[in-house]
Amino acid sequence: MPIDSSAGIKRVPVVPQLVGQPASGYIVTSISVEPQFVRLTGSWGPLELVQSSSTEGVDITGASQNVQRTAAIRPPPNIGLAADEPSIVTVKVVVAPIEQPFQITLPVPIIVVNIPNGLAVSLSPQTVQLQLTGQAARLANLDPAKLQGIVNAQGRSAGTGTFEPSFNLPSGITIVGT
Repeated sequence: MPIDSSAGIKRVPVVPQLVGQPASGYIVTSISVEPQFVRLTGSWGPLELVQSSSTEGVDITGASQNVQRTAAIRPPPNIGLAADEPSIVTVKVVVAPIEQPFQITLPVPIIVVNIPNGLAVSLSPQTVQLQLTGQAARLANLDPAKLQGIVNAQGRSAGTGTFEPSFNLPSGITIVGT
C-alpha cells in the first residue's frame, strides 16, 4: 500500500500590502520586496490553493519620498513558513511627483510700489485672475495668500496708463500663456 505525504512545501512570491496614499501630487511608481519569494509548508490541499503570501500593512500615508520598511510575512491560515525562511522582509516603495502638469486659476491682488511723492494711485482692476501651471505637488504647496502682482511706479508722472504687473512665482510654477 503506497503512503503519500499529507504535507508539502511550495515556493510563492511575497506581496507587500500598502496602507494609505502618498502625498497629494505623488504616485507610487514601483514596489519591491526582498526576499521576493518564500517557501510555505502545510497540507497539500490548502497549500495547492495558495498563490502568494502577503505582508503586514506598510504605511505610505502622506509619503513624498521613497519609503523603505520592514514588514512581517503573513502566511495564509493553516499554512506556515518553512523552518529556514525569514519571517520579515524589506519593502521598498518608490514615490515620485506626478509629472503631468496641472492648471489652477487664482485671484491675485495687485499692489503698486515706489509711488513718487505727491502722487496717489488708483488701480482698476485691483485683483486679476491668474492661471498657473505646474506639477501637482508644487501647486499644492503654493500659498495663495503670498501671491501678488507688483506694478512699479518709479519714474512715473501724473496721468493714466496701462501697466503690466510682474509676478514672483515659485520655481516650477508658470503663468499659462507666457
